[in-house]
Amino acid sequence: MDDLKVILGGIIGAIVLCVVGAGICYELNAAYNPAYTKLQYDTFKNSQQYNEGKAIEVNRDYQAYERADSDHRAGLAASVREEFANYDINNLPPQTRQELETMENDR
Repeated sequence: MDDLKVILGGIIGAIVLCVVGAGICYELNAAYNPAYTKLQYDTFKNSQQYNEGKAIEVNRDYQAYERADSDHRAGLAASVREEFANYDINNLPPQTRQELETMENDR
């Protein structure tokens, strides 16, 4: 009977220890993960891959803009202005920057 109490006490103690450990890990993750995630995001936004993707996006949008009639151009221009509002266009090649400015200036 005493052996059973010791075994059950050990099992219950192990479960409590696991729950407490998981809670501590959760709190540490909640405290430090947002800062780490923001660092990863900022690093990606400054990467060559991100900027090349934005340049490709501008080129694709500009081709659609060139093919569109005047009514659709206004809508595309508004979409581009919204999408690139917080983007540093100095990271784009000069030709792509000019295309973006052409679309943004269409009111």
